[in-house]
Amino acid sequence: MPAPSASNGIERAISEIAVPSIFIVVTVAIVREMYGGQEAGLVYLGLSILILSGIYFATKYWNIRYTVGFVVAGVAAVYVVPGVMPHLIPAQFSDLGNIVVLVFLGLTGMRLFDKL
Repeated sequence: MPAPSASNGIERAISEIAVPSIFIVVTVAIVREMYGGQEAGLVYLGLSILILSGIYFATKYWNIRYTVGFVVAGVAAVYVVPGVMPHLIPAQFSDLGNIVVLVFLGLTGMRLFDKL
């Protein structure tokens, strides 16, 4: 099996960042109906941080091309792809979620310096 390429990193960024996890969307929708928007926003942030931190720890083992593809596509996805979360939770939580994703992508990009 060949090493992962930049296009593989782009595909992963789209699946992880552009398209929110169905688990997160369903969980946030249920919490919103049961407890309200503020609580759903907190659940969204918590689950996002948990998932992204797991991915971040895996980046240590990614090759340079895969990492570059992931970071570039992830940043583009944050700015280009409209999100579904602003329709489910208050806007401030959605904006904080975008900041969390951008910080995650920045930290992932900094991993490139370790690989060079």
